[in-house]
Amino acid sequence: MSSGSTDQGDEESLAALRAARDRAEFEAAVVHRQQVATERLGGLGSYDWDMMTGRVTWSDALFRIYGYEPGAFEPSYERFLEHVLPEDRETLTAVHTEAVRTGGSFETDERIVRADGDVRTLRTLGMVLTGEDGQPVRLHGVCRDVTEDLSVRDDARRAASRFETLAEAAPDAIVVADRNGRITSVNQQAVRLFGHSAATLTTMSVDDLVPAPTRGRHGELRAGYLTNPTTRPMAAGSDLMALRADGSMVPVDIALTPLDDATDGVVAAFVRDATQRRKAEFDARLLADAQSRRRQALELNDNVVQGLVTLLWHLDVEEVPASAREAAERTLAAARSMMSDLLEDLHDELAQGPGTLVRTSDVPAGTPPDRTDERDPATAAPPGTIRVVIADDAPDLRMLLRLQLERLDGVELVGEAADGRQAVDLCQRHVPDLVLLDLSMPELDGLQAAELIRERQLASRIYVLSGYPAAAMEDRAIAAGADAYFEKGSSLREVCDAITAVSN
Repeated sequence: MSSGSTDQGDEESLAALRAARDRAEFEAAVVHRQQVATERLGGLGSYDWDMMTGRVTWSDALFRIYGYEPGAFEPSYERFLEHVLPEDRETLTAVHTEAVRTGGSFETDERIVRADGDVRTLRTLGMVLTGEDGQPVRLHGVCRDVTEDLSVRDDARRAASRFETLAEAAPDAIVVADRNGRITSVNQQAVRLFGHSAATLTTMSVDDLVPAPTRGRHGELRAGYLTNPTTRPMAAGSDLMALRADGSMVPVDIALTPLDDATDGVVAAFVRDATQRRKAEFDARLLADAQSRRRQALELNDNVVQGLVTLLWHLDVEEVPASAREAAERTLAAARSMMSDLLEDLHDELAQGPGTLVRTSDVPAGTPPDRTDERDPATAAPPGTIRVVIADDAPDLRMLLRLQLERLDGVELVGEAADGRQAVDLCQRHVPDLVLLDLSMPELDGLQAAELIRERQLASRIYVLSGYPAAAMEDRAIAAGADAYFEKGSSLREVCDAITAVSN
């Protein structure tokens, strides 16, 4: 072979070697760039420990995880341990020693102190590579900062613990179900309410606890309620019935609220035994009916009293046998006694305050009438004249009172009202010296009217003239603002004397 051919062959071999080297360097650069990109995107850093030479190398990303600029120091195992919290070092070195001994892989968390003093937790996946003789030659690891992940997990764990604590402390049974109505968790109140163990309840569905035939108009409980992400209030007043483990039925109130987004459809049902509520409502209805009947009887009896009073006042101005008046007075006394018994039965309701006497108003007591506060100049009376307003829903009694007032010197009747609202309006318009006020009137009763008249200073004096016995109502009338209390049926002369005494 000629030397020329040899030289040409050597050059071709060198060219091939250079091409292979360039290709290897290019591929290594590509791999390095891919590694850098992967570490950056994944928040990863890597290290390599050549156990034959003792040389340790860190990736740029790992330097940054530790809070340093790449290449800030010469990495070593000892330098690495300096950054590990002292209480974690012994455990970590034991993991590494065991991995080197067995030549396998490992996963561990270590807490490190960054250059800025911040403590972070790294999760490391490592692998020990061995040579042909089975001896360890390299240790390679990939690290990721999981501090935030652990924090989120701890927060979630604490939140779950708080939820469980609150669920167990809640007064209601709590049943958590998925969108298909399958029960996933319950609290102890649910165990006590339904009589099943928690393990048994989590194998059941909402339909098992609230059977469809018992749901009445709320039959959409599972199909509608559980798939609707909006919060539902307690179904108070409904006919929901729950089935207990012993086969008995118990009335329940249920409130539903979503725990996750609409796609998950996880719903918490707050279930309350409604036995006592429904009993209380039934008792309340019975009481209301009884009170209504007593009030109706009271009003009827009041009408009887009004009629007897009208008769007695007619007898005051006519010559009649004493026996006739005595008979009317005995009848009136009997009616008053019955009225006292009725008022005693209503004592608790009357004790709530003025405005609940017999009839109720559809206007709040504090609503002022659409009137001015000034006395009408056209109705001005001579000085010394007592200006009076009569308020009574019995027209016959108003007529008799009017006739008696017209006979009195120095007394002027400026208005008559058939209900409490008209009485307040007339006092607002005329500002009288005195108002004669019945208690049992429509719109506003006498107690309501007295309070408004006294509060707004619409009359100098308020005399209550009522068919109710004084023993039952006088203190309430005085508390509402009355100056005096007269029982209807007493002598008209006594009432007239009290009126004329106002000017003295």
